[in-house]
Amino acid sequence: MNKKINYRVSKALNRFRHELDEIIESMVSIVFYKYENDILQQNATKLGIKYNKNDEIFQYLNSHKGNNYFYNLLYVNLVSVLEMYFFDIIFENTKNDIYKIEKFVQPTKKVLTDEHDIIEKANNKITRFIFHRIDNVNEEFIKLFDINIIELTNYDDIKKIILVRHKLVHQAGRIGEKKIKVTEIGLINSINKISSWIENIDYYLRNKTPKKRFRNYWYQYEKMMNRFQDSEIYKLYKDDKIYSLYNTNYNNTKYRKHIYI
Repeated sequence: MNKKINYRVSKALNRFRHELDEIIESMVSIVFYKYENDILQQNATKLGIKYNKNDEIFQYLNSHKGNNYFYNLLYVNLVSVLEMYFFDIIFENTKNDIYKIEKFVQPTKKVLTDEHDIIEKANNKITRFIFHRIDNVNEEFIKLFDINIIELTNYDDIKKIILVRHKLVHQAGRIGEKKIKVTEIGLINSINKISSWIENIDYYLRNKTPKKRFRNYWYQYEKMMNRFQDSEIYKLYKDDKIYSLYNTNYNNTKYRKHIYI
């Protein structure tokens, strides 16, 4: 007899999905903002926008297109969303289970027997816990849920994402004389890797078996973009296409100051 699948997801996963949707929506806004300047410049006369100072603004915005670091910030946020899932799912699955709360706080130098002390200790631990230290998070999942979350993903991919985040946060994205610059492609690929891992963890918690099918945020990104396919800004985007990044010669002099993710 086949085991019945529990399709009901956790509150933690729902929040996680919502926050990833917000990152994708922010990416769409950034892309359209980038092309909006071109539309304004091309239609300045028709729109009654006089040159002089306005033209200086157009030129300034165009000259800084290659130094857009918004995706770096969204990349950092992606790892924060990952961390908050771990916080939320541990809290959600232990808050009403004193046995699991005890497992979460033990061992400790002082043996706790009073329920109030145990809960207070658990609250202190969870608020101070560093959730991007995945090896430590994995130890807690093994202890609380008997699940090795590292085995539910390509761990090398996750380590790379967290390392890039660390470079962006603590070293201003610098690696030697170069700076990390996150692209649309790098960000969405990383979203897919993080999302698949978390979806797999959440599914495994409910069903004790790995998940087989996962969300594709490339599809979601394109779906959001396609809502505006009748606009002039969208047509500019499609002419340029983010996929042209695949064909960009990053060995050119103007790209040498960046390490692209």
